[in-house]
Amino acid sequence: MSNENQKLNELLGLLPLREDTFAFPEFLRRLREHPEAADTSAALLVRAIKEAGEVNIDEAPIWRQPYLKMLKAMGVPNFKAFEHVRGSQRTVARIVKFLEAAAQNGYQLRQMLTLVGGPGCGKSFLADAIKAVLEGQTVYAVKGCPVNENPINLLKLLPTETLKQIAEETELGDALFDHLKVAGEPCAHCWKQAMGDGSTPSLANVQVDILRLTSRSGGISTWMPSADGQGCDLASALRQGSRGIVDMPEAFSVPESAPGQAHELDLLLEATEGRRIPSNSEHCSKTAGFLHLDAVKIAQTNAGAWKRFIEGQADPNRFTRRTRILSVPYNTAVGEERQAYEDFIKILKARPHLDPLAMQLTAFLAVASRMKKDDRDGVSLSLRVRMYDGESIVLPKKSSTIYSGNSRDDGWGGALSASTTNKKNEVEKKNVEVTDLWDAAGEDEAMVGLNMGLMLSIVSQACELALNTKQKCITTMSMLHYLRQRIEIEVKTPGLTKEEKTVLENCREFLKELPSRDSEPGLLEKEYRRLLRAQVLSVFSPDYEERAAKMFEVYRLHAAASGRGDTQVADPRFKKKVDVDSKFLEDIEAAMGKTGIDERLRFRRGLESEFSAVLRDSAKQNEGKLDQVEISWKTLPELQKAICKRLDAEIAEKVERALSDDTKLKLSEEETKLKAESLSRFEQLGYCEHCLKAALGYFQEFKLWTLSGNRD
Repeated sequence: MSNENQKLNELLGLLPLREDTFAFPEFLRRLREHPEAADTSAALLVRAIKEAGEVNIDEAPIWRQPYLKMLKAMGVPNFKAFEHVRGSQRTVARIVKFLEAAAQNGYQLRQMLTLVGGPGCGKSFLADAIKAVLEGQTVYAVKGCPVNENPINLLKLLPTETLKQIAEETELGDALFDHLKVAGEPCAHCWKQAMGDGSTPSLANVQVDILRLTSRSGGISTWMPSADGQGCDLASALRQGSRGIVDMPEAFSVPESAPGQAHELDLLLEATEGRRIPSNSEHCSKTAGFLHLDAVKIAQTNAGAWKRFIEGQADPNRFTRRTRILSVPYNTAVGEERQAYEDFIKILKARPHLDPLAMQLTAFLAVASRMKKDDRDGVSLSLRVRMYDGESIVLPKKSSTIYSGNSRDDGWGGALSASTTNKKNEVEKKNVEVTDLWDAAGEDEAMVGLNMGLMLSIVSQACELALNTKQKCITTMSMLHYLRQRIEIEVKTPGLTKEEKTVLENCREFLKELPSRDSEPGLLEKEYRRLLRAQVLSVFSPDYEERAAKMFEVYRLHAAASGRGDTQVADPRFKKKVDVDSKFLEDIEAAMGKTGIDERLRFRRGLESEFSAVLRDSAKQNEGKLDQVEISWKTLPELQKAICKRLDAEIAEKVERALSDDTKLKLSEEETKLKAESLSRFEQLGYCEHCLKAALGYFQEFKLWTLSGNRD
């Protein structure tokens, strides 16, 4: 065999299904160093998810980072195992909480998890991610057992006194009895292994395998209701999924059973609370008729199918107490939605060029369609969309109808739906936080809206159309135009529900065209103007952060002097004492909405106290380490906003001159250089000549430099 063939053969090698085989005493000896050998499927799954790690936020695309950072600050992890299920982090956190409780022998170990949500919400993706993370994981199993029984179960054949001696001999101590708390009754097959020929029965005769879980062999199974002869039956799926997971898509769409016959789903009654399944044994005894089942059971369904199934039960409690319902909403983070589109576009064989804001606006529409449209205590839909996406926006609370800050238990281990960062007895915050908005929205938010399947279809067709154009480019405005067309097509779809019609009517409103140049734009075009304006200003001012920091230091210095009643201040810029710049202070404070003399003086006098309070709060969060806290121009949001407003106004003048069509306007050498450098920076942002011309043309047509707004 040539060296080349040898190398190729090595590369084509697969991992063996059986990693090792040894006698039962060796299993007990290994148990002390490897307690995970006796883990339940729930504990194995938790470990597999966490060992896969979390996403490195700094390596994520820039549009995702604010959302991921917000979740991290709340203690909500972004597990790599679910990375492709965009925007699912809070739902995943609930799933992991459920599994962790099951791993601790909580009642969740005797329940199945039922994911309820609309089409394209990610139910199947979540279940597939769980199956994928288990693929290749290893378990200790009794050799030849039809359900790959955990060897720890066999110890239940021994009397308590013997178990105490084994615990002492193996130095397992109380840990052995902790393992037995989640053990099941051994099946007849495993019992026969221990009995041997009956003359000298002993667990020492039992062989233990280290098996690799796989959907092709055992430990991972999928069952769907189907016609006779199509696919496996539920009993087979439960047996195959033992020691891992049983996934049941559309579980409650199972047809009604014939009169006098048991319903197929009745198998789940024992599979959950009893943790056992029928063995089809010919023997009659307490255990012979059943096989122990150790599997995470996940059902998927839509709200209608679940409701019809439960209403059709003579005793609904049989099922409701054996399942934990988890509503799976559509994604409500623009950055995550956009990333899903970007992922999809990467797999296309031929791709058009995309305006950097085209997919951002498409994602914005999808997310907005899933949220409650009406303003809530002055928090508009557009602001809520941005805050849900991790954007830091300062909004004073206007009433107590917005959640006030006390943590609520949502039944999933502590308010993961919203108030993860809030603590009991905490002083009510004066500004609206995203957790307040989540609580006010309730559990039914994002259960309807434009689904991911439809959105990917729209993105795909937009790409196909763009490839047939001369420029082979999708500009933001052309994408908005196509979205309008598609919504009109969707509105005409027969059989739409009332909720679906409402979603599409809202999208019509969000995408409305301008009847005239001076008309109020719709939600999407208004967001485009905000984003485009901020983008253009940033391009023309790459030193924005440095200039903002300098402006902050000047304000802080002069405000402190004014607050003390001083008329002069030692300004490092001039290396001498100068008069307090009252005009500069007033301009900044006017941008904050502070117009009265008394109000301005109060703010100046209390400025350093505000910074001290921020330092104290930050020190508490950083275990008293003040060296990790820095006061900057972004420390106080209202001051940050005022500095942005002042700087934006200065930059806007330069932009207006640089982009002017007036041939009589002579640009200075500095302005000419700035224009050239800025056009180069547009290319770095991802603009081609065609979409840049379209974007700057729109910017000039509507004089976006004159708009007021927060660039952040």
